[in-house]
Amino acid sequence: MLEFIDWMNNIIVVYGVHLAIDGKGLRGGTEKNRGGKCPYVLNVVETEKGLTIASMPIDAKTNEIKAIPEILSLISVASNMITIDAIGTQIDIMNMIIEEEGSFLMLVKKNHPEAYSSLTGYFDTLRNRINEQAKDEKKKSDFSMPEDFDCTDWIFEKNHDRMEYRRAIVVHPNGNLDLISEILGAGSSMVKSGIGFQTIGMIETVRIPIEKDSDGNDITPSLAEFLVNGSRSCPKPKVGDSEDCDIQKVGTLSNRILSATEVLEIKRKHWSVEAIHHVLDVTFAEDYNPAKSSKYNCSLLRKIVLNIVTMAVINGDVKDSNSTPVEAIHLSGQDELLKKYLFGNPPVINID
Repeated sequence: MLEFIDWMNNIIVVYGVHLAIDGKGLRGGTEKNRGGKCPYVLNVVETEKGLTIASMPIDAKTNEIKAIPEILSLISVASNMITIDAIGTQIDIMNMIIEEEGSFLMLVKKNHPEAYSSLTGYFDTLRNRINEQAKDEKKKSDFSMPEDFDCTDWIFEKNHDRMEYRRAIVVHPNGNLDLISEILGAGSSMVKSGIGFQTIGMIETVRIPIEKDSDGNDITPSLAEFLVNGSRSCPKPKVGDSEDCDIQKVGTLSNRILSATEVLEIKRKHWSVEAIHHVLDVTFAEDYNPAKSSKYNCSLLRKIVLNIVTMAVINGDVKDSNSTPVEAIHLSGQDELLKKYLFGNPPVINID
């Protein structure tokens, strides 16, 4: 593990970059006949180039929350943006990143019930107030508008078999502890922690299933129609904080001043780690690998191979013809790549 991290540190300049931390199950390594749990590894991925810079097993007797500080201590945090799913939204983890002079964008979901309820209620009200002001600037309201806020319009994307709409709204407290308390709830542990959040926000994602009639005509409702009436296959859209919700609302916290657009972009890039997981499962058949005692070593070897192919494409050793990683490594000289990146002096990769 440490050798892998040292190897990557000699190749990639990890400064001023976005590092996504996420766990992945090794389902094939589960000892089902012994009632064992699915083994997990914790990965750190540089999101711009898609390189895994650190990986460590999560002990069966512990969990991601305890493993995250350990892997943070092994990587360069200073000047980098660290993102973790909601499980990593822990006061100790955020303080550790601050102490190491890094930045973070954390998600607030229902695992922090008071903060989630207060935050989503606050930003729903803020959105409504903005809409009211757009119609009538003189209309009075009991809601106190923050001095510094930013929001985006809906951003549309066709994703597989559905339409996705995303938007974000953020407030910059500028040291106003009363405002932080109002947004997150006075009794929230996030408020009691004393962390000086520079950006607090909410991201809304609406996922509308694509529908066609018996003649093959597109009858997918518009965003406005879906929000009011749902659709034929989804008459009552599910609202919540999980990825499978039709209308998803998640809170965001950062110790850096970020625009609403930047918050959307950072969250979107965080999930680029899922593309790597997909390659590991589909191309390298990681989920089907039955290795038990060697499961973590096999997982690390796959990442080494995937990193080598990715770096070879970045450095022009393999022409990027939209080939899959396996096709790319066959198109190049595999032995030569191994010699260059494992035993030679590969070019240092700078993240622009």
